[in-house]
Amino acid sequence: MKQILLLLFLLILFFQLCYVTEGFNNLSNLDFNDIKIVKLNNNNINTNEPLYCFENYCLNLNQNIYSLYDKSTINGTHSRYDKDTYECDYVYFNTILQTYPKNVNKVCVLGFGIGGLPLALSKNNNINKIDCVDIEIKMFEMFKTINPNPPKKIHYYLNDVNEYIRTSDQKYDMIIEDTFSTKKIIVDYTSLKKMLFPGGILFINIINYDAASKLAEELKKSYINVLLQKVDLNYLITCYRSSN
Repeated sequence: MKQILLLLFLLILFFQLCYVTEGFNNLSNLDFNDIKIVKLNNNNINTNEPLYCFENYCLNLNQNIYSLYDKSTINGTHSRYDKDTYECDYVYFNTILQTYPKNVNKVCVLGFGIGGLPLALSKNNNINKIDCVDIEIKMFEMFKTINPNPPKKIHYYLNDVNEYIRTSDQKYDMIIEDTFSTKKIIVDYTSLKKMLFPGGILFINIINYDAASKLAEELKKSYINVLLQKVDLNYLITCYRSSN
């Protein structure tokens, strides 16, 4: 009798966990229509004053360039792009845009910022899906406020990056990791590899040289053609999943 009761308890616990997990995953994939907009400071358009601030972040518009200023990092600015053309105005963005394989179809961006990179990538007609992951809902809200009608190929996931890596069954031709790591590496790159198709490319943006150099050496155990380059104030790592 005790064994039967224990079995029933375990079955109930299992179904409860499945229900919670399913609910979390459904909530994490955001419908763009459900993302709220924020109230911008319209008195400060095209000045040095911010349009909107929350926690460490401030959204600015100056000479048609949207920029996200992060006071917690060394170089401050985290994301920049032209409000009309969506052209990126940040060096490591442009390095990625100039060097990535243009025949990719499915892309994942880990760390959304204000969406400059996904917007620029969406201009490539070969790309049919751009999955964007960020743990901060305010990033998506700012993006919708300044881009109310973005391309449908951009998708939004409100998730911790490592949780997304652990639970997602998606595979991509290209992954861009832009969580803006400083000294501490927070992404599980070994698990991330399973999300790349064979031959897929991974870009990683880091702002600390020691962390970037150490990570580049570690990645050589799991990836091929690992390249570390200094790009303005950032360090960009490029590597590939092998073809097997």
